[in-house]
Amino acid sequence: QKLPLRHSTVFRLALRTTRSDLGLKSDMSVLRKDLHKISTLADKMLLFAKNLRHIEFYDGPALIAAHEAVCEEPQKRTCFFCSLPATLQACLGGQQCSYLSKEVVTTKMPDSTLIAEWAVVHHLGAVDDTMNASFSETCVQPGDVHLLPYGAAAVRIKPVEEEPRGGQLCCRGIVTSRCGNTCAWLNGAFAWSARELPLPAEGQSAPSKEQQWNRLLLEGPMAESMRSLVL
Repeated sequence: QKLPLRHSTVFRLALRTTRSDLGLKSDMSVLRKDLHKISTLADKMLLFAKNLRHIEFYDGPALIAAHEAVCEEPQKRTCFFCSLPATLQACLGGQQCSYLSKEVVTTKMPDSTLIAEWAVVHHLGAVDDTMNASFSETCVQPGDVHLLPYGAAAVRIKPVEEEPRGGQLCCRGIVTSRCGNTCAWLNGAFAWSARELPLPAEGQSAPSKEQQWNRLLLEGPMAESMRSLVL
């Protein structure tokens, strides 16, 4: 059974046979450093990806890291994502649904292999009627099929040593530069604007619709996902 194409994230990459002028001006040492940094975060991306289960990073022919995620109950995971409504309007009737999964992520590096178990909670829907109305009012694009009141949270349960604080926010599976003050990693159907994740500043009098939507995600579905992990 294949997952539906809706709510997917599209990667558009320029495939060139020769380096562009922009590439020629780039420092290869800096690019290598960035690639190695990304490879250390990619295992968390797999926790929230709907279809992507395996990803590898190479520096030329040399392997940097290879990550593979396996869900304990893959059929239930597939059923949850297949059940997501196609539009925001279809899920504003007050219904909520949550799904708790265990993901085992294996990371292979040239000199070691790490196996980690994660608990992941996905939550769809507003937590009360007031938030339900707020989601409807702050819909960034009426009828948009990509933005749903959806959030998820993940915490590592094995190995048992404490996961460092500073778990990052992911926007529809893609890691952003935003960090939290907990060991949990968070993912949500955030509104993205001008290559950044817009969040309202404390005391801001007139936040944009994107900022309002993102705040509601943090206070609603994502907070509910965190609560489910704790309880």
